Order: sequence, then structure tokens, then C-alpha cells
Amino acid sequence: MPPHVYTYGLPKDQLDRNHVRKYGFHGTSHEYVASPLCQADEKAFAKLKIITCHLGNGSSITRSRTASPTNVDGTDAARGLLMGTRTGDMDPAVVLYIMDKDKALSAEMNTLLNSKSGVKGVVRHQQ
Repeated sequence: MPPHVYTYGLPKDQLDRNHVRKYGFHGTSHEYVASPLCQADEKAFAKLKIITCHLGNGSSITRSRTASPTNVDGTDAARGLLMGTRTGDMDPAVVLYIMDKDKALSAEMNTLLNSKSGVKGVVRHQQ
């Protein structure tokens, strides 16, 4: 991914010092799903304009105009759609609010966001 895609809007010294960036999960999955379209249409993969979906406990949707789909997930795979056990996109202030109210440590918050949330958390809440 080019820097303008993987860079967060934080101060450069903070990004550099802590090696914070977007990584783009599920890229190989999106490429695998899209590749038969190139063969079926006998078009160059780089000329296709398609949207692919990777749905499961980790989910993402991406668009592709090149041989390497641009998937702009964050530093972990919790960003994006609501998933099986992950929150998907969420206002960062919610994390700080919960940590403050519940006196949660970062490891506890990580477990909440990645293992106890998403569809699993919503369904449990509705029962």
C-alpha cells in the first residue's frame, strides 16, 4: 500500500516512534476471490473494477482497480464491518469511555473488542 493509504492522521514523530500504520488484512483473500473474473473475461486483472467481500469472524469489503486490492484495515483486523466477534468501526471515544468507566486495562479492552463483541456481543445482548 502506498503511504497515503496506510498513514493515520497522527503526528509523524508518533507514527515513526511507535511504528503505527494501517496494514490491510485479507488482501490475499480478496485477490483470490477476484482472480477468476480476470480469467473468465479474459481481461487484464489490473483493468477490472470490482468489489469483493471477505465475510466471517474477520470481515472486509474492498474495491479493486489494480492487481493488488486496496484494503485499508487498521493495525489489527477489528476495523471495518461488524464481524463475528469483532466490533468493526467504532468511535475511538467509546473505547476511552469504557476503559474509564470499567477501569479496564488495555489487555481487557483488547479481548472485549476482538473476542467478545461483533455479532457475538449483539446477539448475546438481545437474548
